[in-house]
Amino acid sequence: FVYFKELCEKNGMIMSGETYGNGNFDVFRAAKIPDVPMCEFWYLEDYDYKTYPTKWPVSLAWPFTKKVVTSAAHLSGKSIVGAECPTSKHGWDTHPYLLKPMLDYYVVGGVNRFYFHTMVHQPWGDEIKPGMSMSVYGQQINRNNVWHSQARTWSDYMARTQHLLQSGTIQNDFLVICGNLDASYNYYVRNGGNEPKFDPDHLPGGATYDIGGTDTLPDLSVDKDGTIR
Repeated sequence: FVYFKELCEKNGMIMSGETYGNGNFDVFRAAKIPDVPMCEFWYLEDYDYKTYPTKWPVSLAWPFTKKVVTSAAHLSGKSIVGAECPTSKHGWDTHPYLLKPMLDYYVVGGVNRFYFHTMVHQPWGDEIKPGMSMSVYGQQINRNNVWHSQARTWSDYMARTQHLLQSGTIQNDFLVICGNLDASYNYYVRNGGNEPKFDPDHLPGGATYDIGGTDTLPDLSVDKDGTIR
């Protein structure tokens, strides 16, 4: 990731990336490397996101990576946190009413730039439908979607929300230090990763927190009033 960042800088580009997964690297260090750190989340067709997050999907990987990436951005002084979303395998069946509760949850959790998965370029005229797609993947957000022409209000809402949140700085109450990816994930969930030990966005009592690795400690300072910077 460091080398790729160097190549981007050499060529006048910024780097964004989803720097987590099963690779042989420290996810906390890696998440602080991109100019625009990113997480991801998928829309589950058989899940009612109006109850999210009081009920949990099969995998907690997406809330977990959100917490890691938003924390890395906060701890490294970055104001933009991206997300590949809302990825799906049945994008023709969804619409803004179904997507909004999930998008709102991630906005509240610190994500402030959505990268729609997917908005495929349509090279042909309107007579050819459904046109180009990314196989079964993505939300099919393009002009050939039946609700696309009616989505301006929803689009404006998301644009304004993201703009306002990119202009501010997230505030949390605690910093939780974990040694490595495995330790942090075990700290976060139980039963093989399918159930949270507690609300992944709040510590018991409702306090909010950042999560980071031991590499975070040398970069911190403490004000006279005890505030960690």
